[in-house]
Amino acid sequence: FLLQFDKFFKKNSQTIILMINVFKKKDSLKFIILLGLIIRLASYNLIDLPNFADQAAYEKAGYEFLNNFLIEKHIVMPLYSVIAYLNKAYLNIDYFNIGCSVISIYLIYLISLNIFKDLFIANSAALIMSFYPFNIFYSISGFSETFFVMLLLIAFYNLLSKKFILSYIFFVLSILTRPVGDLIFPFIILFFLIFIFKFDKKKVFINLTIYFITYIILMFPWWLHNHIKYDKFVRLNLATNFILYVGNNKNNKSGGGVIIDEDDVRRYPERFTETHSDYDFEIFKNRPGFESKVDYLDLNNRLYSAKIGYREGEVDPPLAKDLSKVRRKKGIENFLIRDLQFKKAAVSYIKDNPVNFFKNAYIKFKRFWSPIPFSHEFKNNSFFKFVSFLSFSTLLILSLGGLFFKKNLLNLKLIPLYFFVLYINLVHMVLISSIRYRFIIEWILVLTAAYSLSFILKKIAKIK
Repeated sequence: FLLQFDKFFKKNSQTIILMINVFKKKDSLKFIILLGLIIRLASYNLIDLPNFADQAAYEKAGYEFLNNFLIEKHIVMPLYSVIAYLNKAYLNIDYFNIGCSVISIYLIYLISLNIFKDLFIANSAALIMSFYPFNIFYSISGFSETFFVMLLLIAFYNLLSKKFILSYIFFVLSILTRPVGDLIFPFIILFFLIFIFKFDKKKVFINLTIYFITYIILMFPWWLHNHIKYDKFVRLNLATNFILYVGNNKNNKSGGGVIIDEDDVRRYPERFTETHSDYDFEIFKNRPGFESKVDYLDLNNRLYSAKIGYREGEVDPPLAKDLSKVRRKKGIENFLIRDLQFKKAAVSYIKDNPVNFFKNAYIKFKRFWSPIPFSHEFKNNSFFKFVSFLSFSTLLILSLGGLFFKKNLLNLKLIPLYFFVLYINLVHMVLISSIRYRFIIEWILVLTAAYSLSFILKKIAKIK
């Protein structure tokens, strides 16, 4: 195999030299961006994706925020929700995300050029970003990931370019989209200020102060919303304790955080073939904020949860004894009651089952870095499975190789990005894991993969 590999590149060395010379030109970027746009528009029109529930949830939350200043859900952030609602009303969220994805191609070029000072590497990064299947998939799926990644890229590019205020604005906007970077962003900024820009203590203090002032100004409307909603200060949202419980309970053996019941299998046979449950609420039976109900099909063949009792429309307690399931009561007051119970149950499970916790953390680690989707509708689709495996495996191998060329592992501009990768991975090893959560750090893999690809091709073509 290696001999055939060597013969192929020797035979095509002139083609590789021509490609390298073309990619050393600035004009190549225009072609790459145009190609990226065409690929995304074609994919949008040709690939039939499921209607994901997340998009409708974003649109509903955006409507509630703009019209009532009160979002019903407790686990969302406002920025992408508002954008999703406005796009539904005036444009198309998929076109918006395609635009964000194309902009990200340009941004990865700029970041790569800033870090490596090499046009070929920068164009290679843009080309990978343009063709990478997961970039294409998320740009047409309606999820928030594409928009979030664009905000991150803008923030990091401006930080690398010493445009600090712009950088801080976009870091905070990314938090208002997905709060996962809230804790680590100040430390990333601190690393840049001290180790990359070599600022003295006064400049470091001034910049951190500016960041936190920016943070307070941009977050204030959301804090006001939360204070009106919960009658107390809530800095981000109240998702953490719930997700901590979902990822750390006796039912969770997959590392994920979903429930697929018989009704889902019946209503969406094209998506689900079997039931699956990563959590339930049975341990909270008879506790405040929860109630027991019985599921049955109503006259419209829809699943309905009936209360237990002797009134009309309720299920008699003796009949419900073995059929009832614990459900969450509606209402903000009940959510607040449950919030601490979720945290207590999760912490208790971790303390009582440390071996299981670390086993599950390893399962979540494998799921995070899996080249194959876990979701039923994609895992059982040979095309999606093959494309996913081939594309991510190639990206990961090239990226790991790129770490060690010319001491990239110790490249000061890359080190904070590596920490961001590790941080996101660790967060999802504790909470819940999915390749979807990995997507927000894959642009960092693209950077070192582009370096690796450039190094290999130049060596083959014997070009310095």
